[in-house]
Amino acid sequence: MTSRSKLDEIEDYHYAVKEFVNKGKSREATVEFLKQRGASEEQIKVLFETIHQNYQGVRLLESSKIIRGFNFFIDLTCIIIVCAVYIKLFWNIRYDGKSFILLLLVAMYYILPEVLTGMTVGKLITGSIVVDKRGDIPDVLKIIVRTFFRFIPNTLFSAVFSERISHDYYSATYVIDRKRWKAMRML
Repeated sequence: MTSRSKLDEIEDYHYAVKEFVNKGKSREATVEFLKQRGASEEQIKVLFETIHQNYQGVRLLESSKIIRGFNFFIDLTCIIIVCAVYIKLFWNIRYDGKSFILLLLVAMYYILPEVLTGMTVGKLITGSIVVDKRGDIPDVLKIIVRTFFRFIPNTLFSAVFSERISHDYYSATYVIDRKRWKAMRML
């Protein structure tokens, strides 16, 4: 009975932590705020452990569909530029695999920067980052799965009509606000 009431109190404090993260506050400011609200050292410790173990905050930090749309259009513009340069420079060369190389260029546009930094140019400009459910930069396999599902036509429909975009769902990744992610990582 006692442990259940402690968990209830911790859930109440979770909202406070979320608010502080959204405002970019430090861990120290968050701890001080929780102490002012009556949280014990043990409750604060359990709260931060829960956040780190489950990283429930990832879902709370997801970028809006409008930001995701900007990411898409910025990345699409970059991809068009990269492909146009390739076509201009190499299209007249006799080689049967030119289309395959274009597809590979597009895939590498996503894979390389997302594996290294969690961001494409679009995400960099809009202040977003790709993370897994624990809030870490996804591993190479997840990014490859994510990129593969980008090439499936249902991605646009899932972006409009479902809660999660298919390439996020199948790769178990999230696109979240980078500033709030950094604040959450400091907790």
